[in-house]
Amino acid sequence: MPAPAAKLSLLRRVILAEAAWDEQSAAWARVIPHDFPGDYAAHLLEMVRSGEARLVQIRTEESGPVGFIVYSIEVVHACPPELVVVAASGRDGRDLTAELDHAIHALAEQHHCRTVRFHTMRPGLIHKAGSLGYRISEVILRKEILPHVQEK
Repeated sequence: MPAPAAKLSLLRRVILAEAAWDEQSAAWARVIPHDFPGDYAAHLLEMVRSGEARLVQIRTEESGPVGFIVYSIEVVHACPPELVVVAASGRDGRDLTAELDHAIHALAEQHHCRTVRFHTMRPGLIHKAGSLGYRISEVILRKEILPHVQEK
């Protein structure tokens, strides 16, 4: 007897599992659109290694690992904690945005966070996030002043 459609849809949902940074994480980090002025993958690795952020692997029942999320919990005096998605990347041949929203919501609840925040430069993701209940709370503009200065 086949499983009801609702149960099949649960099998396709994403699962977030604590993980260690590896070569696959670095590869996923390298394809994230960004304007970070240095090596973004190295920056994320350092955040995870230092404990400033955590890494969870995005998995699906049918595909195994399909991406990662680097997140931190921000606590500001007199405010409830906020889950900050520092970076997220994945490839599964389908749009994971809505499925990840459910998993991120559960992760935020697990950490007793009242809100979730992420930064993006992707207009399409802004539109998708808006349809999931996110709102624009600020706009950040960046201008490169000294492009010839190299990191030491």
